[in-house]
Amino acid sequence: MDMADSPDAMPVSSQTLSLKPENQNNLTKSNGSRNIRLHIPDYIKYWLPSQSNFSFNLTMSGRGCPIPSRDAGMHSLFNVVRSHDGTGSHLLEEVLQYNTLIAQQFLYTRSQGVDAGRAEYEGQQLNDSCDENLYWALDSAMAWSGGTVVAPPVARNVNCLAPLHTKLYDTESYIPVEAIGGIRLELQLDNYLRSIEYTTGSLAIGQNNACPLYPMAILGVPTSSLTTGGFELPAVGGAGGEPAVPLFSYGTPGTNYILNNIYSFSIGGTVGGYIQVIAIDGAGGISAAEIYCLGDPTGTLDVPQPVQNDILVIGFEPGPAPPLGTAASLTVLGGCLPIGDGRVANHAQNLRIPLWAENGAGTMTNLQAKAVVFGGGALAIPSPTNLATRFGANTLRDPFRNPTPRASVAYAPKGCYPNCRMPFAYGDRVYYSRIDGSGEVELGVCAGMEEYFEQTGGATQMPMLIIKPDRPLQDGVISNAVAAPTKKVGASPFVVNQADTHLLEGMQVYVKDADRVDGFNLVNIPVADYAGLSAAAGQAVDFLMADFEYQVKQIDMPDSVSDRDLAATNSGAGLQIDLETTQTSFVNVAQIAGPTSQLISLPLLTKVLGTISVPLNQNEQRGLEFLSLRGFADGMTSYQYEVGQAGLTPSRPVLVDKSSLGNPLVQAQAVNEKMKVCDSFGYAVSNLNQVGMNFSVGRQFSRPNMYFDLMSAGDLILNSQYDAGQTSPKLFIHFTSHLRSINISSNGMQIMN
Repeated sequence: MDMADSPDAMPVSSQTLSLKPENQNNLTKSNGSRNIRLHIPDYIKYWLPSQSNFSFNLTMSGRGCPIPSRDAGMHSLFNVVRSHDGTGSHLLEEVLQYNTLIAQQFLYTRSQGVDAGRAEYEGQQLNDSCDENLYWALDSAMAWSGGTVVAPPVARNVNCLAPLHTKLYDTESYIPVEAIGGIRLELQLDNYLRSIEYTTGSLAIGQNNACPLYPMAILGVPTSSLTTGGFELPAVGGAGGEPAVPLFSYGTPGTNYILNNIYSFSIGGTVGGYIQVIAIDGAGGISAAEIYCLGDPTGTLDVPQPVQNDILVIGFEPGPAPPLGTAASLTVLGGCLPIGDGRVANHAQNLRIPLWAENGAGTMTNLQAKAVVFGGGALAIPSPTNLATRFGANTLRDPFRNPTPRASVAYAPKGCYPNCRMPFAYGDRVYYSRIDGSGEVELGVCAGMEEYFEQTGGATQMPMLIIKPDRPLQDGVISNAVAAPTKKVGASPFVVNQADTHLLEGMQVYVKDADRVDGFNLVNIPVADYAGLSAAAGQAVDFLMADFEYQVKQIDMPDSVSDRDLAATNSGAGLQIDLETTQTSFVNVAQIAGPTSQLISLPLLTKVLGTISVPLNQNEQRGLEFLSLRGFADGMTSYQYEVGQAGLTPSRPVLVDKSSLGNPLVQAQAVNEKMKVCDSFGYAVSNLNQVGMNFSVGRQFSRPNMYFDLMSAGDLILNSQYDAGQTSPKLFIHFTSHLRSINISSNGMQIMN
């Protein structure tokens, strides 16, 4: 038989006990408690860590779908994991920068099954899509696949259940808690600005990551000139002096209008705004005018926004009409989408802003096909070139890259809608500027997102933001002969073309991180009428960690085993426990080109296994738009460790120069070194995808179950070479795996590294 009829010993039984922390209050970013302290009592006797789980419910809040770092899941919230014996006098294990270490471990140990398990139990949101998000769901009445999203997403209550991945809390060996006298655990939470990130990362956060706008007219942007020219959508021709492309086609100039008076314009009988007459012809017809997209001056109605092919009738009901005259009219040209910039628009008007799809490349053909509609010639409107320069177009590091689309057949698969890498959120304060950062204007508050379908030129589809300008109502503009604010004036006959549009370099739209982190208050939008929008705008980024507990797997060993271990602790020889653990050291490295040398302080380590060194970008450690836990190659070309008397290891520098490319390349020697050091940490390497996106270097000093005496060998130094292209100073985190021996005897407890 394969199994004995009479076993040598009785089977080992087990049970799971729930231990609560000392402070059982819910944890947030600002509730005054950043530490979790928990005591594993000695009556547990024997504890199996690998089958013991930390459990808590995690709920995120704020705009932009904030999530724990996708590199480490729930573990990203914890910075320090520290354990003492029951008396608190002996340090058993201490892991600093725990979340950074887990981000490295998760990268190399991925597989389809492991990813599914981490998403199910460890709170890891792997993709950067707002659709099928682990922590967020759309309001039940809405869907990304069509329609309009006009409400904030709903936060899910996510249960996290997993061990901490330290050597002590993830080991498959039995721990004699009774012999140690109990274990005291302390978890320190990391700063939420570092451990939490937006679902779509840096996309659309600040000018450096702004999304380019689809070519359109943005009404009401003042310039230094009252004539057409450089700030208009240019036609093909000489640089600088090209005529502006008109936004409106000639309809009828009308009669009996009065110079400088202000008249309403209506769309389908509803007032959409007002114009000021700038020039008239001999019959009192309008030959030049300036438009104000005001909306309803009473602030009670949402009015239509002029879009392509709309006919604007000047001076008809309910606004003042020319006395005994005929009404002027004009038509919005195809491809134009004039909107107010918030300077004269108010919250009664929904402004719509279509975004580029895949950096504009997919719309170029349609734009060029519109040349006749725009007024002749071939439009030279490239996608914003600085974006490709900044990130590397279509690279892994490009935040505008198009991930695998999930679009239905009703949507263009190359757009980001409904693929849902939508970086804007309901309640965001939205800004736009020129590509060079000048001319920044606060557009208003995002009141929704919808699909934009281009009516002329093919099936180009893309997302469109719905903006409510947070601006005061304008007084007196509907009466004749009332002075109006100075704005840019059209110069062509009956062409209301005082708008800013895309420059050749492009225009961009974005939000500011500070508005999201702390929230903001609406100024001119009445809260009583827009309570949901006000609540979304004021929502700060936060998290709620509730119902924290440790589910301990208690092992009921036979009395003979327990008695034997207790007897050993009372003897002179003592009970010996060998535990793999990690020691952390920190080194700041300035942003200098050329060779760098850093001493890794590891005193008194006699049983070393290996070291992983992670260079973090010091400029990206306090912001939700940053992937703060990722190592940053930033121009490192080679590295080599120097180990005291052993000298340089390996004998030749390890080349890593291709890790800084937009699409990092695998270099055989560097990957071989990393696989070896992962082995010394006990990580079974099963994935080498995107290793350059979370960069680190390392060196194995001994095989598992063997060790290297670093104290006898001397100092450990990391020599690395940087080229002149690096962009920031680095904080190097050095994790060193080593053996720690704990001896418990009649003389007390001794810990040796």
